[in-house]
Amino acid sequence: ELDKIESTVKPDCVFSIFGPTYWNPRTKHIVGFAQGYYLYGELPYFNSLGFYKKLKLLLLKNYHTFLLRHHSNEFVVETSDVQTRLSKLLDIDKEKIHVVTNTSSSYFKNFKSTTSISSEINPFRLLTIASPYPHKNLLILKDVVDILKNEARSYEFTITVPDEFFFKEFSGYEKFIKNVGVISNSECPKLYDKCDAMILPTLVECFSASYPEAMIMKKPILTSNYSFSQSICGDAAIYFDPLNANDIAEKILSLSSDRELYGDKVKLGIERLNHFDTPYSRCKKYIDLCNDIVRI
Repeated sequence: ELDKIESTVKPDCVFSIFGPTYWNPRTKHIVGFAQGYYLYGELPYFNSLGFYKKLKLLLLKNYHTFLLRHHSNEFVVETSDVQTRLSKLLDIDKEKIHVVTNTSSSYFKNFKSTTSISSEINPFRLLTIASPYPHKNLLILKDVVDILKNEARSYEFTITVPDEFFFKEFSGYEKFIKNVGVISNSECPKLYDKCDAMILPTLVECFSASYPEAMIMKKPILTSNYSFSQSICGDAAIYFDPLNANDIAEKILSLSSDRELYGDKVKLGIERLNHFDTPYSRCKKYIDLCNDIVRI
């Protein structure tokens, strides 16, 4: 079917938002890539996978690497870290891999905040907007709660998972971990507005929109101390070992008790937004890439 469409349209190039693609167009092909599982194999998360999951991942990685090499001319990724790693994976020049960052949606730009950070007599609220995939590492929050619940100040986490998952995995933690269910992007700004910080204990990513979303909403970021998050957040985040609940709790305590640190991270986050493309600049870069590859 795609061959028929290509024959009818006769495009100068094809742009696939995310690959690899199983279809190989006859014309020049730009492919987006955001599969962190194939690039960050050294992370501890992969050691936790069973034999068959590791084998399946290895087979998929080899097959998809073949498709990327043979069905693509150039690539688009969202960070310089991914650019470097994809270059090594495919053994190609970095000049064939172009960085166009992700960003927050227009819902965030148009939202007007009406709150400030909570006083020390109120709960310190932390938000995680993520689906309950294993690599999102949401269950570590229960261990963090077990540590923080004895503190003088209370801490409250808000997550966005299906109700059935929440009831199954977070039973007994409802006092400290609140679930608002699966939400749309348009609902996200209000959640950020009601929280004091964004926390993302993810174990592997290429990019997460939660980072620029927190920055534009003037919320400090607590996240995993890995190269993918560092390449996105720079010095605008507080980093922890996502597999160490004590370290996570310690960083939360540090942020919630230090107004100067809190303000510094918010300020650095606002400055960091200059590193991200806008929706307009992203679109322009995509069009420019298409024009450039046609001229080659």
